[in-house]
Amino acid sequence: MPKSLSRNLTASGAARVFVAMACLAVPTYGAENVRLEKLYSMFMAPCCWQQNLRVHQSPVADQLRRQIQTMVQDGRTDEEIKTTFVGQYTKRILAIPEGPEALWLFLIPGVAMTAGLVFVLVQIRRWRTRVIHPFRFPPPAEFDPEWEESAS
Repeated sequence: MPKSLSRNLTASGAARVFVAMACLAVPTYGAENVRLEKLYSMFMAPCCWQQNLRVHQSPVADQLRRQIQTMVQDGRTDEEIKTTFVGQYTKRILAIPEGPEALWLFLIPGVAMTAGLVFVLVQIRRWRTRVIHPFRFPPPAEFDPEWEESAS
């Protein structure tokens, strides 16, 4: 077997082993960890109000994650935890708003996209049916040989 082929097979085999090991290294979460991740995703970090607790890194977010973990270990339901945080921080703590805010959050983009689509379709239809005349000059006059004779 040529050396280049043997190197390619060795590199290919090493890559396969690496991919297999990476697939086996994917962490598996227990039911409690999945629940915690879901709860972390439900709440915004109150220090900046830009990311949820699942991804935000700050001392305040760490403290709230510990508080949620303690509540879960105490046997509190998701609804009780949500009620506690809404009572403490108002509805702003929720990553996905509830009530009329949620209606506006999901309704306005849909209405705006529909209106934009209708506008584009109407414009395309107008452009296709309009007759475009690049130059609107009067029709050419008939050649009159007597005019040329009188000019000379």
